[in-house]
Amino acid sequence: MPISRKAVSLPSAVAVLVPAGAVLFWCYLRQSWTRSLNSDGAADILQAHNMLQGNVLLHGWQLSQVSFWSTELPQYMLLESVMGVRVAVVHVAGAMTGTLLVLLAALLAMGRATGREAVVRMLVAGGIMLAPQFGPGTAIFMLSPDHAGTAVPLLVTWLVVDRLADRRWWTPVIVVVLLAWALVADPLVLWAGLVPLADLVPLAAGRASTWGPYWATIADLTCRRSLCCASSCSAIRTSELSKKPPVSPARIIAT
Repeated sequence: MPISRKAVSLPSAVAVLVPAGAVLFWCYLRQSWTRSLNSDGAADILQAHNMLQGNVLLHGWQLSQVSFWSTELPQYMLLESVMGVRVAVVHVAGAMTGTLLVLLAALLAMGRATGREAVVRMLVAGGIMLAPQFGPGTAIFMLSPDHAGTAVPLLVTWLVVDRLADRRWWTPVIVVVLLAWALVADPLVLWAGLVPLADLVPLAAGRASTWGPYWATIADLTCRRSLCCASSCSAIRTSELSKKPPVSPARIIAT
């Protein structure tokens, strides 16, 4: 039966992606168990357990610059509250991350298209990410926290921008909160999220208003000034961490 132009909308796409996500999660969980746990995953389990005990800012811990404190560690906390402190937490969390990456990429690729075009977009994006290779691919996407997990909040951010940019005045607030949430966990968000956004905002501002050139200039200066400040803070923090052991989020927030 041919697909009608209005057959595939956002609600129907979500209805299809939910059972597809369940199948993907089961497959990714099986694949995750083909790799053994390493010290990174073990440390994350212990950090999440300590956060569940009340040490939310991880006082006394020596963390790396990429701490995953605001992304994967809350996920570990949720799983440990149900499963306890077990090796399986890492495998379940990895399977969850791999599943979310595929589903969110498919939704983002769908955009606002409907019908056959929406199906093709989702299949292409999901198909590219569907089956990571065994070995290194499994370790990166379906085991201990890695930069791949940072793509989950970034994809959510781009979905908000794509679906709500021209409909809600509070969309920029949500985008800022999402990017800040991800940036605390992984400095890579500065280049994978803030830099692209700083390039796109002036263009969108110019198209959305009759005062286009003026608003575009203001938006451009504001975004680039914010980007420069964020880059400077990141460089200073990197310099500080290179001279002394990494510190907990509590000390970073305090400074």
